[in-house]
Amino acid sequence: MQTHWQNLPMSKLEKTITQVVQALPNLGHWGTGIIYIAMGLLAALTAIGFKNHSADMRGSLLAIKDLPFGDFILIGLLVCLTALTLWRILQAVVDLEDQGKGWKGLWHRMQFLAGASVYLGISTLILKILLNIPGRSIEQVAQREASQMNTHREGWLLVVAIGVGIGGFAAFQFYRSFRGDFRNRFHWENMNGSQKNWCFTLGRVGYGARGLILGIMSYFCIRSGIEVNSHLAHGQAGVMHAMLNNRVGIATSLVIGIGLIAFGLFETTMAKYGRFPHKKVKEKVHDAVKL
Repeated sequence: MQTHWQNLPMSKLEKTITQVVQALPNLGHWGTGIIYIAMGLLAALTAIGFKNHSADMRGSLLAIKDLPFGDFILIGLLVCLTALTLWRILQAVVDLEDQGKGWKGLWHRMQFLAGASVYLGISTLILKILLNIPGRSIEQVAQREASQMNTHREGWLLVVAIGVGIGGFAAFQFYRSFRGDFRNRFHWENMNGSQKNWCFTLGRVGYGARGLILGIMSYFCIRSGIEVNSHLAHGQAGVMHAMLNNRVGIATSLVIGIGLIAFGLFETTMAKYGRFPHKKVKEKVHDAVKL
């Protein structure tokens, strides 16, 4: 039995699929933008003494759930993050960015798959919150894993290696911040001078904040391995809490909060003006429909 979808004229079918796939990254960046803005607000509020939820991914989603129509907002975010998950998978599997099959291209495609797994994890977390399914915080997971690794004779080395890896990723965020060249990621021709300047500033501040918090997480993770103390392993919420013991830490927390808000705004700008391979999508859909 044929469905209405199967009865659509081929050209209309092709056009519909193309439009849906091309919309995936725009939806996804709107979702990540909103989440980063929420995390930034929580981090800033925590720094000045207000704390209802932890200033991490789970805390920001719970804070959104507490808002009027919060469940509907979370459903919207679930759709957005699922869209971004699918987009990253397509980037990796179909090679929408023309990365090729060389070692460098495969490395970039593996990064797309890693991104897909991250966004899938966030989507799963949103679904659990919507269904009121209890789950461990990032803090609990980090400390549990560090504790399990530290029980092995050389486990502390693995904890230190993970910390070094996080530090490397933090360094890459700082590199993006200092380099500050985002022109290849946006349709600059569609933006006026003020929008370009704001985009440049938001990107540099946002990536800097991400680098700062990842750098602090790296420090605690390395200490956790060297001192064989799993309680030193922190996620984002633990890092923010640990920094509230002195004025410098409070100021740093406030800076991170502002930076995360900036990155959220950068992501929403990407949703509106981002440069995505729409022509490549059209070609791939055309080839697939022909089969």
